[in-house]
Amino acid sequence: ACQAQPLGVSQYRLAKAIAVPASRISEIVAGRRAISADTDLRLCRVLGLNPGYWRQFHAAAMQHCVSTQLLQIPD
Repeated sequence: ACQAQPLGVSQYRLAKAIAVPASRISEIVAGRRAISADTDLRLCRVLGLNPGYWRQFHAAAMQHCVSTQLLQIPD
């Protein structure tokens, strides 16, 4: 499974910091939900990053995971 490095903060605490339900963070972490523009902006504001950073990171991570999985499929 593809996973990002932890930020050193609980999902609950992150959710509270960006004022979203904890279930949203949990679903993103579990790979059941993409990072929306709203969540990206909230994360970037709290973490001091440029807007769009998390959506781009998430897209690149998902592309890497899919590419890795496709390479494992026999011809």
